[in-house]
Amino acid sequence: MFVAVLFILSFVVLGRAYAANKVLLGFTENTTELDVIDLKYEPDPVLYLASGCDGIRMGITNDQAFSIREALTKNMFSRPLTHDLTFEVMDSYKIKLLYAKIDSMENGIYTAKLLFSDGANLNEADARPSDMAAFTLRYGNRFAISDGLLSNMTYVC
Repeated sequence: MFVAVLFILSFVVLGRAYAANKVLLGFTENTTELDVIDLKYEPDPVLYLASGCDGIRMGITNDQAFSIREALTKNMFSRPLTHDLTFEVMDSYKIKLLYAKIDSMENGIYTAKLLFSDGANLNEADARPSDMAAFTLRYGNRFAISDGLLSNMTYVC
């Protein structure tokens, strides 16, 4: 009896791991990792996301720029910013960011998706690319762009 229960539990655990891995692989396929973030003021804030010297450029708000700059420089503002608070709440509930990607462009605006796990479930969330950058910088994760958007990348170095 014990062996049968152990076998069933093992099968369930392996099944969940397989399903989670399949979701993660589906989420990450046909993407190119971005390895550089730069933030410039031209005079308004502009976020650069790139792979090598090819990248995309997007305008962001001053608040978003401040949050990203704090994460880039590993500074902690005297009071938690929205991204810091969200990070702390997620961390306290053991919710981890697994992967982030810019997945489409709609009406000239980039959209992003975040993939989270609480250890038992995988959940996907829509995000602005600036929020994606702020979260991945805090989590220490990498992020990507869907290969279908590579034609939008230009020389940014």
